[in-house]
Amino acid sequence: MRKTILISVLIFGMIFMALPLRGASYEETMVLKLVIGSKIMYVNNTPVEMDVAPVIIEDRTLLPIRWIAEPLGAFVGWDGNERKVTVELKDIFIEMWIGKSIAFVNGKPKPIDPGNPKVVPIILPPGRTMIPVRFVAENLGCKVEWDGKTRTVTITYPKESLENNSFIVWRFKTGSQIFADATIYDGLLYIGSQDSYLYCLDPDSGALVWKFKAGGSIQTKPYGYNGRIYFGSWDRNLYCVDEDTGKLVWKFETKGSILSSPKINDGFIAFGSDDGFLYLLKADNGELIWKFKTDGRIGFSSPLIYKNYVIVGSSDSYLYCVNKTGGSLAWKFKTGKWIQTDPVVYKERVYIGSSDSYIYCLKLENGELLWKKEVNREETFFSLHNGKIFVSSSYLECLDAETGDKIWENPEVGTYNKPAYSNGKLYCGFMMFYCVNAETGEILWNYNPENEPKEGDWAWIYSTPVIYNKKAYFGSGNTYIYCLNLERE
Repeated sequence: MRKTILISVLIFGMIFMALPLRGASYEETMVLKLVIGSKIMYVNNTPVEMDVAPVIIEDRTLLPIRWIAEPLGAFVGWDGNERKVTVELKDIFIEMWIGKSIAFVNGKPKPIDPGNPKVVPIILPPGRTMIPVRFVAENLGCKVEWDGKTRTVTITYPKESLENNSFIVWRFKTGSQIFADATIYDGLLYIGSQDSYLYCLDPDSGALVWKFKAGGSIQTKPYGYNGRIYFGSWDRNLYCVDEDTGKLVWKFETKGSILSSPKINDGFIAFGSDDGFLYLLKADNGELIWKFKTDGRIGFSSPLIYKNYVIVGSSDSYLYCVNKTGGSLAWKFKTGKWIQTDPVVYKERVYIGSSDSYIYCLKLENGELLWKKEVNREETFFSLHNGKIFVSSSYLECLDAETGDKIWENPEVGTYNKPAYSNGKLYCGFMMFYCVNAETGEILWNYNPENEPKEGDWAWIYSTPVIYNKKAYFGSGNTYIYCLNLERE
């Protein structure tokens, strides 16, 4: 990781929210058009209003570089101590200093304009950092053209070869590892990162729409409801933000970190906290309806709201079923160890995995045990589809939801997340991304998102993939959000 903190829109302490621009994908040629003196830029013929117009100084076009970098999917950073601007796109890293004519590209010095050492990054009142456009664009792999008659700059980002990355549609770099699951809501992708940001991206292109900074890392899956996005953070707060702008609507503070993803039903939002409480709030304003105290901590187990019940697991080894009306205990069931999985209801039965290596099936009405089945590892993450339970731990296996009998297992599929089901196939992974036949357990294909990875570059996949429009979306331990095209399988 770079020592310089990469922040996509931080220039001299001023934070600019990213506009909904269309970013660069692995299949798309990006064309940007700028006219000197005009605040309107065209991104693939779509007009976008900038907050400042490009200017000509020393016969070179200068502009705040975020307007060029961000549509391409690049990150812009600022080091106030060194007065240094950085731009990073894939394996290209550019460093430029205010007032200096020599930049560094991947650690090697390079003149910004060999014919004119007066062409340098500058700061214009009231504090706008202006960067030579041609130097940055060309070093990012773009073609730059100038039309003197119309005073127009055209920047074309070449189509990237898919020969070695035939599955990747796009990838988006965050500031840290990603453990959280993604959500698609109203046609946009939402996912949190350990860098404390919730990202909203265009799922087709990977372009940043907006990002919201919480007070701590985000490991919960966002939930979309009535035009708002809900998620919890390590800073002990449950957040509600506007889906269009990413601005805070309200937040609710608990006394512990929130790793339990929120769930909403009928206008009420339920979630657990490391303080041991299960909370029920009004989704529109965050008003507390009730809180129920368990005898442990509620970690990664996300509550299930079903009928008049709210069900969640705790570190005290119990699965709690709480009455939605009033918050009183309906029943609880003791497993052999802490519970970090999400309860699932199927045919009026409750299914839960425990760190004691068992999957449990209980009666919904009273928590009576119907069966339990030992699986191959403590972390019993699972999903349930079409009467089958797909368990991912040290390897993938399939159980009959009615009886708990094993249908198949595949020790070759190492995975650390809930398998995502789509059209008779399972998608999951850890060091590799797998596509598995849900009926037989046969590996249809596997894929490492990083081409020819070096040691330490593996795309560790902690989050459960989201399948949408024949694409898979997931976060990775290498800080990237990936979009894979499943039609190429």
